Order: sequence, then structure tokens, then C-alpha cells
Amino acid sequence: MKTYLISITSDCEGLKENYIDTIHKIKDSAEPIMVSFLPQPPQVDFQVIPVGCPYPGNLNRFDYFPKGFDDYDMIIFTDASDVIFQKEIPPLEEKIYVSQEYDVWGADNWWKDKIELYKLDKLIGFPIYCMGTWAMPYADVKDLLNFMNTNRGLCGNSQFSDQILFNLWLQGKDYSHRTDLFGSLYSGFEKKNITKTKKGFVNKSRQIISIVHANGGTKDLLIKK
Repeated sequence: MKTYLISITSDCEGLKENYIDTIHKIKDSAEPIMVSFLPQPPQVDFQVIPVGCPYPGNLNRFDYFPKGFDDYDMIIFTDASDVIFQKEIPPLEEKIYVSQEYDVWGADNWWKDKIELYKLDKLIGFPIYCMGTWAMPYADVKDLLNFMNTNRGLCGNSQFSDQILFNLWLQGKDYSHRTDLFGSLYSGFEKKNITKTKKGFVNKSRQIISIVHANGGTKDLLIKK
């Protein structure tokens, strides 16, 4: 079993100082692969798969997900411009790992009107898991991508619906939440499930989190002070 770290991005604000400038901290715990759209990201010392067209949106980017892995290889997917790495990725089992947003579907948040508009009552009351950071065996990745492609019309092909489709796919699946692996700052930081220390972002057990995602407009928290 090999572990791969996948990103799908173009050059955008925060990409170099966040993702690229911290990725060395994972050392050899995963092999990075970047799918790159125009404008082309800065040069890196790991595998890049150039696409040659502009970034197609958060849903359509998954049409370009790399292929050819073994079914049991572990695939870690993250967003890029609002993601930093703080340490090596811990050893992973062959299971699905998700990142909590410490909020629920149907609550008074950014997703509420989307759930009502598209009549997605089956999500209401369930935790929100972040589409921007997850890990799973490649066999499950293929199943997820097939589900997203088959059901992309549920929300009118809206680019934000990648997260909705991910959470719908998770229903009925067995998955784990490791707070030393992923940390989603929306609303994890506000609710003090994640705190910022001199050593970096830590979970409630004061463990350094390997991959920190400044989702939901929390990118300013990544600014080094």
C-alpha cells in the first residue's frame, strides 16, 4: 500500500505561501501529485499533471482526478491555497477518513438555503464533513467519483455541490475522524476544537495536526505572526 497526496488547483492567492511552502513537512509520509490548471502554479519538486485549461470549478475539478492507482493505495485529497502542512501524515489504515466542520446540515449556516432549495432533507441533522480534506483507499475514491458524476444534477451542477455530494455519499459508509490528521478551521477554531499555539494548530489533546484547512473564509488564521 502506497499513500498519495492529491491536489487539483491553479495558481491562486495563498497557494505558494501555504501549500507549497509547507508541503516539505510531510517528508516521505505521502507522495504528492498536483493536477494543475491555468494559470500554472509555481514550479515544485514533485509530480505535476498539467491540464492546459483554466480551473473548471470545485465540482468539475474532480473530472480530472488522477487515475491508475492500486485499489488498496491510500489517497489523501486536499484543497491547496488554504491548506498548510505541519508534520508527517500519521500511519493510516485502509478506511475512509473525514474532517469535521463542527457544524450540522440544516443549522443556520451557509448551507441552510442550499439544503432547502434542493430539498436535501436526508442531510439535515448530520455532521458536515469537509470535501477539501479526506483520505480513503483508491477503490473508495472511484466509488465516490462515480457517485458524484451520476448525481451531479441533484443541485443543478452547481460548483459548490461537491461538498453536498460528498456528504450524501458518506451516508451508510463506515468512516473515521482523526483530529491529528485533519483540522478544518471553520468552525473548529471558533468552537475551540482547534487552537493555535506557538508550535502550530493543535487539537483538543494538544496534538499537532498534520493537515490544516482554513476553509469557510478562515485563511487569515494561517498568517504567520
